[in-house]
Amino acid sequence: MENLIKKYSTNAPRYTSYPPLPFWNGAPELQTWFSHLRETLTDDNSIDLYIHIPFCEKLCRYCGCQRVITRNRDKGTDLVEIILKEWDIYKSQLGDIRINSIHFGGGTPTFLRPQDLDLLLSKLSPMFNEGFIGAMEIDPRTCLDEHIELLVKYGFNKVSLGIQDFDLEVQEAITRIQPFEMVKTLVDKLNDKGIEDINFDLIYGLPKQTLDSVSSTIEKVVQLAPSSISFYSYAHVPWKISNQKLINEKDLATGIDKFNLFVKAREEFSKFEYIEIGFDHFAKKGSLLANAKEQGYLTRNFMGYTHKKASALIGLGPSSISYSLKSFLQNEKDVGKYTEGVKSGEIAVINGHIQSELDLENEKKIIEFLCHESIELTDQIDGLSKEFIADELGEIKGNKYVVTDKGRPFMRNFAMLLDPYMSGTVKNFSKTI
Repeated sequence: MENLIKKYSTNAPRYTSYPPLPFWNGAPELQTWFSHLRETLTDDNSIDLYIHIPFCEKLCRYCGCQRVITRNRDKGTDLVEIILKEWDIYKSQLGDIRINSIHFGGGTPTFLRPQDLDLLLSKLSPMFNEGFIGAMEIDPRTCLDEHIELLVKYGFNKVSLGIQDFDLEVQEAITRIQPFEMVKTLVDKLNDKGIEDINFDLIYGLPKQTLDSVSSTIEKVVQLAPSSISFYSYAHVPWKISNQKLINEKDLATGIDKFNLFVKAREEFSKFEYIEIGFDHFAKKGSLLANAKEQGYLTRNFMGYTHKKASALIGLGPSSISYSLKSFLQNEKDVGKYTEGVKSGEIAVINGHIQSELDLENEKKIIEFLCHESIELTDQIDGLSKEFIADELGEIKGNKYVVTDKGRPFMRNFAMLLDPYMSGTVKNFSKTI
């Protein structure tokens, strides 16, 4: 296995969008963007919403998210006002929009004061469709009882907790201290309020992690029985993310040592009936994601694997990404520039991409491969798969190339071969292993 790690550990996209963001060709004109959205909207004018809250109280050394470190809660109050103005711009262009789902990401959505979150949701909730799905990323250190009450009030039924690791030495190395008992108390409160679709974000390859510490973390995780687990490989890119320079590289496992952390976790998850649904997600049997995997409708979006992807998503807040069936649009990342743009009555845009027909074809092919772990044989696939088959990472079954259990961690490597943009190495992607 060590030779395979050396051979296949390379920089590769995670394919939460296609093409990957470094290859976007620039934002469409706003009128073109609104036109694409109108073409995409369903008969009932419904969309999904992603709302980005960029603020965090403290800096986590490993973090690569778009965030601003501050303790000033007034910044959250101001941001809610601007997000509502941005929403008004979309309503003025699209008419009576209905909302299928909302996902709050960050940063830290629970940075918002409860009254500010309440104001935001009170303005959006009259547009919720029947069957509305509400999801929020939660930092256990900042989540108040009032936040939970608001989730219940507005029908939110899914949360994702940023756990990363339960080992104290690891937590100290990444400056994210949150004891197991703190998380357990929060999970118990969520369950008591009927919020049982809980995802845990974990990371392997963090400083100070060992096989024993990872095993101990997973032992604690399964006690709390989350419905799904996102198990990400730590991407150490200090040339791109300055705060990662604070991590002592001598404390990082690499190569086969890092891969063995993943293997250990994988074994532990399996013991407790968590299904490996992709290269970085596990889901408890009977959960939404597990059922989607088993019944063949699993897909991917900007958050990773999901049971449902809308045809149109509107991103609100700085750095948020929106998509239609034809294009992507990314908001200005800088909070000040984003605010100025929206105040002027325009969507504050920094990047985007209009998909070509070839983009759409390749997007479908790559997502289906990453979700279903197989692809129909063609002359091209037959040629691409030979080396993977020789390394026992895939096999031919009938008219398909099928990923083996051994090959699942290397799926991104194969997906790259399906991607004409990836003809050379791009450094700013994370390592596959």
